[in-house]
Amino acid sequence: MSILKRFALVVVAAFATGPASAQTAIVFTEAELAVPFGSAKGHIALVGDTIVFVTSDASRWSMAIEHAEIAKAQRNADVVTITTQRPLKDADGERDSFRFRLAEPARLMGWYEATPSGTGPATTGGRTTKTDASPILASYQVRHDHRIGSCQGTLILTEGGVSFESNNQLDDSRQWELIDIKKVGQDGTYKLKIEPFFGSDFNFELNGIPMDGGVYRSLVDRIARARIK
Repeated sequence: MSILKRFALVVVAAFATGPASAQTAIVFTEAELAVPFGSAKGHIALVGDTIVFVTSDASRWSMAIEHAEIAKAQRNADVVTITTQRPLKDADGERDSFRFRLAEPARLMGWYEATPSGTGPATTGGRTTKTDASPILASYQVRHDHRIGSCQGTLILTEGGVSFESNNQLDDSRQWELIDIKKVGQDGTYKLKIEPFFGSDFNFELNGIPMDGGVYRSLVDRIARARIK
């Protein structure tokens, strides 16, 4: 069934009057979906086993994702990244990763973990990953350089990977598991380059606090160890 047809069916089921609608638990929360060159603002409705995103400023980005289609869900602060089992269609084509900045991210994670198919580790690409966030080892305020311009955000190092949360350009936010990082490079203690196996390289300039040699060597070591597990 197409994503647009599922969206229509869910909306009808959620808002129809009558006894059936009274039995449907619906949870709403304000949300922002990362889209090319910006973000789409709206609300998420958790209707049964389906996430419905309804935009308030660009209806073409409205969509629905069924729980069974989710490979994993990860949270960093107020951003939840949903990775699907297969690419899904949206207004920009097909993709398998959707980043939502939420007013109440705990509600979405609670829905995901409470639904039967979301309990325990999720499998993606032949390896097992945990939905819980790894402990934070270090974090830095950084500038991410673009080909034209830049954005500000937070670079977070954990036991399981590296993430960048942009403050003003949600579509620039990224999460990399250690095994997905080809290599990292340091040009002094204030510049870090992340080169993933897939996707664009990211160049960061740290603001204020530098990344000392011990933290950098630890990151390189964890990346190397992740490849031989």
